[in-house]
Amino acid sequence: MVHSLGQLEDRRFAPARQVVDVAGFTCQSTTNKALNNVCDEDEISAGGPTVVNLKGQTFRGAVTTVEIPVTVTDNTGRVILGLTRDDFEVYEDGKRQKIEKFIAPSDLPLYIGLLIDTSNSVKLKLPFEKDAGEDFIATVTTYRKKDKILLASFDSDVELHQDFSDNQEPLIHGLRRLKAGGYTKLYDGVYRVIEEKLANLQGSDARRIIVILSDGEDTASEHTLRDAIEMAQRYDVTIFGISTKNFRGVDSGMVENADDKELRRLCEETGGQVFLPAQKMELF
Repeated sequence: MVHSLGQLEDRRFAPARQVVDVAGFTCQSTTNKALNNVCDEDEISAGGPTVVNLKGQTFRGAVTTVEIPVTVTDNTGRVILGLTRDDFEVYEDGKRQKIEKFIAPSDLPLYIGLLIDTSNSVKLKLPFEKDAGEDFIATVTTYRKKDKILLASFDSDVELHQDFSDNQEPLIHGLRRLKAGGYTKLYDGVYRVIEEKLANLQGSDARRIIVILSDGEDTASEHTLRDAIEMAQRYDVTIFGISTKNFRGVDSGMVENADDKELRRLCEETGGQVFLPAQKMELF
């Protein structure tokens, strides 16, 4: 549902805060493994094309800049904020590399694919998914003006309802029109949103995120769980999941079944996490 700014100040959607926080720091470091094989470290320039004269021969190579998303947590799993470039060191093959660029999470725009399960298995829980989705959209678009959200759903098909936007109205309008039915193509949904939308953001400093609302049970995808994870890892997409599997009452939601563990694997192997609420109030 849509809240005013005053309402949201006291009722911010917890998964939205986690998405922003766990998006993490980004370090960019220079490396050139080919040249490391023919000269010592101090002979390699840290930036731009490198020219090395060795025994009368000239070797040329370009220094590669590698982007490394980093999330730092304490022993309770809480994200540690306020870190700077000086808190990190990057090594390759035992040799310390120069950090060319450091971006804190609050400085990074986020491009978020909100992926809603509309299969028959979540028919009774679709109102919960819609409420949670509206709260997520309202929180992100109110507090994070630089971020954009895409709305897509999956059942027997994967469908785009609203392309990337920072406007609440078309996103929530598309969300409210969703209806449940059909099989569950969760992995296909993740794969296609990345392939057709998030992959096109290469070269941008924006972080790529997918937030899934689902019971975690894939029944019909052509792609496998491993396919979805590898696609996300290839394009540095972090996945968060809100499981509706245990959304029944106060005493449920404490035990993960096989389907929840698959959703957890999809999230954690891409740097995100999964939420297992038993009731809506646990999301705030």
